[in-house]
Amino acid sequence: MKKLNFTKEDYIRYSLIVFVCVVYLLIQIFNNQISMLLFKSSRIENEITQSDFEIDFIDVGQGDSILIRLPDDKLILVDTGPEKSSKKLISYLKKRMNKFDINKISYLILTHPDSDHVGGSLGVLKNIKVDKILRPKILINSETSKYGNLGYGYTSSENYVETIKYASKKFDMEFFDTNTLIKSKEYKIDFLTPNKDVYFSNNNNDLNDINTNEYSPIIMIEYGGRKILLTGDATDKTEKELLSLYEKEMLDVDILKVSHHGSKSSTSEEFLKVVKPEYAIISVGKNSYGHPAYELLKRLDESNVKDTLSTKKYKTIKIGIDDNLEILISLESEIERIDLPLVFTICLISIAILCKKQINSKKNI
Repeated sequence: MKKLNFTKEDYIRYSLIVFVCVVYLLIQIFNNQISMLLFKSSRIENEITQSDFEIDFIDVGQGDSILIRLPDDKLILVDTGPEKSSKKLISYLKKRMNKFDINKISYLILTHPDSDHVGGSLGVLKNIKVDKILRPKILINSETSKYGNLGYGYTSSENYVETIKYASKKFDMEFFDTNTLIKSKEYKIDFLTPNKDVYFSNNNNDLNDINTNEYSPIIMIEYGGRKILLTGDATDKTEKELLSLYEKEMLDVDILKVSHHGSKSSTSEEFLKVVKPEYAIISVGKNSYGHPAYELLKRLDESNVKDTLSTKKYKTIKIGIDDNLEILISLESEIERIDLPLVFTICLISIAILCKKQINSKKNI
């Protein structure tokens, strides 16, 4: 058997392949440490295990769905994403409920009628036990006789209409208002807005022409001295309303769920100067609206936000707070991962091809 003569170029090729394999392997082994270098977050966890409080910003594509687990084993679900993500959401909720050993959702909050927020609601209600539904003061046409004298606005949004019709027959449901939803010695959840019964799109006082985004409640969650602000699709008008009603110190938060999927028309500079979040979470997927907007990302960066994390890039984002009040973050996709076995298979095939070419070239000499 003849000895193979490898050229300098061959050694360079093989060395590069081996180098890539080794670097990738090291990335996988030290993934957690690398994540901590990439993010300024206190701790990046593969799975949060040291917290009695968790909040999951669930990857539902272009939409919102947020699961909150409280220390007394209550679950709150804020919105349900678009209808096309319903099966994925239900599967995720069941897995989390099984892990927490909790068999029901205490509160389902529907922030406003847009389909990317309530599209999965019907599926959730049909598959998961829910104690109470909280909805905005927005009616569907069939409710005129029951609530028509209250002066609330109307919508014909299909997903919302179907959900309200179904829920009104089977569930305890009420309109949310500015108040404390639930509290204990350890936590408190407040609806800070809305502060009006109706938000018109224009100044024509037409109850069928309302701005549904402005109904989105801004929800403050307090746990162990840490604060989280959820904003739904609140507009800059809602933000101004909030700033005019509350002391600045009260609105200083640790985590902000950025409004309206990172739209440039929300999360104003004025708003950010008051809330001063350490972390910003954007619930967003593939879209044609330009979300998250460059202008919004620039505002967050100029506001000295430590980390801006989006579900489009990192999938489901889980946040916990441990006994030392340290914020723990678990990213479903911490680094844009490649399947490790696939990488090595490709490398081995590449080496085999190069060796075969080398052998063939020697045979032809």
